[in-house]
Amino acid sequence: MQIIAPTVASEWFDPNELRERAIARHGSAGAECPDCGIWRWLPLPFDLLPPFRSSPDWERYDVLGSPEWFGAGKQSFRELLMRRGLANLIVEASPRDFKIQEIP
Repeated sequence: MQIIAPTVASEWFDPNELRERAIARHGSAGAECPDCGIWRWLPLPFDLLPPFRSSPDWERYDVLGSPEWFGAGKQSFRELLMRRGLANLIVEASPRDFKIQEIP
């Protein structure tokens, strides 16, 4: 099965801060996919991401996917936010694969 998380808001993170942080860590910010044209930031650990830019629309959803993509190729991912109850359920089902990270 696949969980498809809706994307809410045009960006969660300040692109200038993402660029600075990715370059500081990797020497490059990322690249545009030659096949689909989507920009993919080089991955950053959660604690190195810029602060989230929240949206009032977030209250309507139990799980959300960031509009920003990270990684490359089949290793691409989006950041996910979910309500505590759903996060607990997923971690209980697969504790080796998931952990809960609080956001400020």
